[in-house]
Amino acid sequence: MLFWIRTLILFKLNCNRNRSLSTGSEPDCEDTNITTSPRESLAERLAWHIILSGYDEQFTQLLFHETNNMNNRISLNHRAFLPGMILFMLIWNIPLHAQASVGLDTFDTSNQLNNAGQISASARFGLSDSYTDNFFLDYSAWGVNGTWFAFQNQNITDVTITVTGDAGFVPGVTIWATGATEFDGGTLGFAGEFSTAGFSTPLSFNATGAMGAPGTLWMASGHGGNVIETLAYAVANPNVSHTFGTGWGETILSGVHDVSLTDTFEAGISGGTAANAVTLQFNDLAAGWYALYIGGADTTTTGGNYDLVVSAVPEAETWLMLLAGLCLIGWRLRNQSATDAFSRTIA
Repeated sequence: MLFWIRTLILFKLNCNRNRSLSTGSEPDCEDTNITTSPRESLAERLAWHIILSGYDEQFTQLLFHETNNMNNRISLNHRAFLPGMILFMLIWNIPLHAQASVGLDTFDTSNQLNNAGQISASARFGLSDSYTDNFFLDYSAWGVNGTWFAFQNQNITDVTITVTGDAGFVPGVTIWATGATEFDGGTLGFAGEFSTAGFSTPLSFNATGAMGAPGTLWMASGHGGNVIETLAYAVANPNVSHTFGTGWGETILSGVHDVSLTDTFEAGISGGTAANAVTLQFNDLAAGWYALYIGGADTTTTGGNYDLVVSAVPEAETWLMLLAGLCLIGWRLRNQSATDAFSRTIA
């Protein structure tokens, strides 16, 4: 039943798709009295991607949140249709929550990173431009079509985060600190923020700016979420260089970038990029929770699978203590052997 509801909604949305974004054929539905722009057609494409991805909750939220935006360009029968379908879908128990506007993916085994340990998420799929490079979003991130992770670092240690994609996936990655609690998913459309492309958060959001900047309030601590600080981001596409005209006024550049404002959570950030991979290295990453967002950064690619690996590397002091301990054990064993030999000689 839900499939046919979705199909009907998509028919109503798609029948007015802008010809410049279509194959060139005329819409094959009766009501063609709506004039859409390419960005308005993107709303239809967003709904399509959300449905195909199985984001029932985000799809319901999208319809609720975007109905008011659509009222200025939708005919009366459409205005009656959308709220009716929303109500019908809710009757069919599709969940809707004010919090957790984005959901977290899970690691393969655990999200707990221990000293000298490693956690991973394998064979995840990423769209080609969910992190940046989407012209219709003014190059900002596409929050509901990237992948979100959260992990807890158990001890202060050096941590390396690596995302490696197949030939069709060029990754972009951001990491945030959330402190003592796991990322709560933020709040849909918090504070009524809209990007220059006309989209609310987190359909479009600022993935590279400091907390409190436009496009971050939905996830920022003290506002709509619990993120304390943006630490770093990395973009593998060498052609990305967006310094103006972005959806939230953010800067998005290729390479690895330390954008932290304090040293509260780390003592230094470095890393590197390759054609289909990024690596972020954190010196003395503090114990606590961290959130990750991963998406594609090259709209010319097809998208594809990727692997995420988060590794803890023991500090040099830890290795020295371990070596000293081994030396002490060796000395005691050698001394014990010599004492035993002397005792046997006297006997």
